[in-house]
Amino acid sequence: MQNASVTVVLIGAETANRDWVQFEIEESLREDMGIVGVRVHRLKDNSGNTDIRGEDPLDELYVVDGDLLRPSKAFNTYDWKLNDGYENFGGWVEEAAKKVGR
Repeated sequence: MQNASVTVVLIGAETANRDWVQFEIEESLREDMGIVGVRVHRLKDNSGNTDIRGEDPLDELYVVDGDLLRPSKAFNTYDWKLNDGYENFGGWVEEAAKKVGR
């Protein structure tokens, strides 16, 4: 995360339950970084299967320096397939960076 201005959280079926994901979101908030959530459950794996939609970890409450923060209030989550991530990803990252003045 050093020298980064935005954290991208790829959201699958189990993402919201992963300790390291929660840790990285907390650190991003602590460092005043932008955050972008990207849902990937509609993407096909090597066998052509897709996954179920998981909870968005940006909707959770995080304690950062004594403050309760819900990242989804400040940052957006997109669906890679429905929101044409291939074409729009750069704009999503730029938007998140601008929200934190970077």
